[in-house]
Order: sequence, then structure tokens, then C-alpha cells
Amino acid sequence: MSSVKRTDTVAFIKAGLLLFMALAMLLTVLGVVRLSGLFYDLVDWCRSVVEGCLPYVTADVLLFWLSGGLIVAGLLYASIKNATGLLQSYLRIKRLPLYTQGASSVVLIRDDTVAVAFTHGLLRPKIYISTGLMKRLGRDELLGVMYHEIHHRRRKDPLKILALSFLKDALFYLPVGRCLEERIRRIKEMEADRTAARRLESPIPVARALLKLKSSLVSLEAGGASIAGYELRERIEALLGRSRADLSARPSAGFLLKNLLVVAIILAGLSMPVVATEGYTCTTKHCTHHMEKLGKVCETHCHT
Repeated sequence: MSSVKRTDTVAFIKAGLLLFMALAMLLTVLGVVRLSGLFYDLVDWCRSVVEGCLPYVTADVLLFWLSGGLIVAGLLYASIKNATGLLQSYLRIKRLPLYTQGASSVVLIRDDTVAVAFTHGLLRPKIYISTGLMKRLGRDELLGVMYHEIHHRRRKDPLKILALSFLKDALFYLPVGRCLEERIRRIKEMEADRTAARRLESPIPVARALLKLKSSLVSLEAGGASIAGYELRERIEALLGRSRADLSARPSAGFLLKNLLVVAIILAGLSMPVVATEGYTCTTKHCTHHMEKLGKVCETHCHT
């Protein structure tokens, strides 16, 4: 019964995170999404304050382009960083002593000095495993590693992880980006661990394999998912039932407020017109409107 509840909780969290990611991406692409209720009032208030304090053409245009530039800069940064990382990881793998037969989805790394296993590739991912790992692990432990990586390959997790990394980098100005990436990575690794344990009908071989892999972590820039890739100690304890991963922890109110404030400022800037209206001319109406704010400066200027 508890496992069913835990599965439902994880599914609910995943659905919520995916929904939040979709919303964040929508804000990034469209930029001018209008929100209802209190949040929209906040955006409108920010805009009115800026327009009231800086009623000039340059201010409106500057704020618009600063907000738009921040979004474009995030997209460019994410594109360059992840494309470079993906290329580097492919080149790094190409330099390895690889062996494969035909169109097999499993590639052998002929190196007894390293113990690694990972899944790499976006649309047609493959499993890479070293001869050093095969010699270090027992039969059940090796099966656990393979079941773990098969789970990543079938779910196309390398592609999803790359998309997560892109989203985090594109939204570098939002603290929630890194939080989302870490949370979803944890969920994916623990799902693969549980799948392997279920196939073996015991979590012990998977936990032993993780312990042996603890000293041989694989670093892949992009496009990869490794059994030794994330929070090994937490995963081992969760497999053995010694601790329960808290995947339902909610972010603090202060953390959410920071993200909402950044989004509100960006939306306020994007809501400025691309071509702002002309500034005020010096008339009696203008002077009356600004006399309280500018005092004798405006009054003297209008009378001359």
C-alpha cells in the first residue's frame, strides 16, 4: 500500500514539475503572457510605476529591450553551452576503444582500468559499458546495472536530461531552473534503480553495484545518463529502505517570491511598447500635472 502511495506521489510531483516547466517555457518564448488576479495586478503596478517615474521614449524602449535581451541572451547561452557540451561528449566517446556488433544497442569499452556504464545518445541512445566494470561486478550486480541503463535507454532519458539542462541555462535568471533540474534528475535515477531492483526481485545487487561505482563517476557534458551519475548515497539508502527520499518537499515562500518577482519585472519590461509615445510638451496642463513632483523647476520653466 505504501509503495502505491509513493508511486502516486512521484507521479503527481512529476506532473506538477512538467506543468511548471511548460509554463516557464511559455513565458520565455512568448514573453507577454497576461496573468489574471493578483499577479497581473503586480505586473501592471510595476509598469505604471516605471512609466510614472520615467516618462521618456528612451526609458520605455530601454526597459523593453533589456527584458527581451535577457530572454534572448538566456536562449543563446543555453544553445551554445549545450551544443558545445554535446559535441564534446560525442568526441570524448569516439576516442574510447569501442567494440560493437552490427546494430547492437550495447557498446563495449575495451578498458580494464575503468569501471563505467552509461547511456548516451538522443534519438537512438546506446548503452556503453567497460570491460573493467564487467570484471569488477558479480553476475547479479552486472544485471542490475544493465537493467538500470536499459530503463534510461527506453525512456530516452539522455534527451530529456539535455532538455532539462537547456531549460535551466535558458532560465539562468530564475533560481527555480536549477531546482527543477536537480529534482527531476533525482526522480529519473531512482526510477531506474527501482526498475532494476524489481527485475532482479531484490534491491541488494543494485545497491552493491552502486557502492562499487561510487569511486568511478562518469562525467558527460550532455546527452548522457549514467548509473553513477547522481546522489549515490541517497539512492543506496532509498533502495535498502533505510531512508525515504523526500521528493514531495515544497520550496519555501521566499524562494517562490524571488522567482515571481523576477518574472514580474521581465513581464513589466516586455509590456512596454516597442516604440514609446513622445514625451510631454511644456504646456499649462503639463505644468499643473507635474507641479507637485517637480515644484518650482516646472513652474518657472512653463512661465518663461
